[in-house]
Amino acid sequence: MPVPRLPSLLSAALPGPWLAAALIVLAGCDPNGATGDPGDAVIRGGQDPRATLPPRPHVVVYMIDTLRADRLGAYGHDGGTSPRIDALAGDAALFERAQAPAPWTLPSCVSLQTSSFPMNHGVVSARHSAADELTTLTEFMQGRGYLTAGFIHNQLGGSQGGLAQGYDHLVEKPQARELTPEDRAAGLHTLRPFFEWLRGQDGTRPLYAYIHTIEPHHPYDGHPDFGPPISDERRQRLNKLLPEHRGRMGQLDPARPDPAEVALIAELETELRAALPELWQLYDGDVLTADENVGQVIDALQANGLWEDTIFIVLSDHGEEFLEHGNWFHDHSLYQELLAVPLIVRAPGLTDGGRRVDVPVSLVDVAPTLAGLLG
Repeated sequence: MPVPRLPSLLSAALPGPWLAAALIVLAGCDPNGATGDPGDAVIRGGQDPRATLPPRPHVVVYMIDTLRADRLGAYGHDGGTSPRIDALAGDAALFERAQAPAPWTLPSCVSLQTSSFPMNHGVVSARHSAADELTTLTEFMQGRGYLTAGFIHNQLGGSQGGLAQGYDHLVEKPQARELTPEDRAAGLHTLRPFFEWLRGQDGTRPLYAYIHTIEPHHPYDGHPDFGPPISDERRQRLNKLLPEHRGRMGQLDPARPDPAEVALIAELETELRAALPELWQLYDGDVLTADENVGQVIDALQANGLWEDTIFIVLSDHGEEFLEHGNWFHDHSLYQELLAVPLIVRAPGLTDGGRRVDVPVSLVDVAPTLAGLLG
């Protein structure tokens, strides 16, 4: 089955993207007046939401890799992990039932960029990448006259996934083992390249930026100001035990399990279960670091006089398991700890005052909704 190109998604006679329909409700429009065409859905039934947006709004899509929705205060977590994102949600549309199309980065990011599910785009393993004939969200934005820039810390969301096309400016962080002292001096492991790029923009040309950070991903670093101190030695041991436990479980032959291996796996699990409070503290500390980085990006947009004209979207590609169903990390199951992701859309004049939307949505809805809002 061929994957539809993004422009055809805008004109297809679909029941209307859930996300676009939800934004119609936010704008006080009557969604029942929509024809089902995503382009018409945005403008029929009353006020055109685009009339409340700047003529050519800037757009920032901020991807936080491996972020569970339920570890953010805006989604009910009381751990103090996300003050800046929570504040953003107070002036945005927060989608309470957003789902990732896949439980790991590569297929999920291809789905986000092409507005198609993995069963359609076919990128389902590390041997695959997005086909050249697919039109990505970045290419679409470039075709609308936007100056496009990408700042990507996980190359599965960029060149390694076949998603590097359409960028006027692209900065990718090398793999950790390949990060040279020169790379570190250039700040490729931080958001410094984004801030440097932004300082050169005067806002006369509309900007589209895709930022893909990876703070909550294993290995977990924690945050120096979050929770009781955890020594470097202890943190390193826990980060080593997690993949060892997962790997041994994956290699165990269920038909003829080795008793010694079973005993070792049980011993590792006992130790890790006892360490769950520390593991959650490390992960939540990484979430706080991600939150601080979101805040710095918002501050930079404000300092550059661009914030009031910027559509700002915070989302994640998938979540993370902490032994809820007997495993760690991601990519191995379809439980909600892996698929329930944050999706927060701030659109000036449209989401002022904040809304919580209890409508099932997916990352595949982001691109057509942006396209509809941009006309």
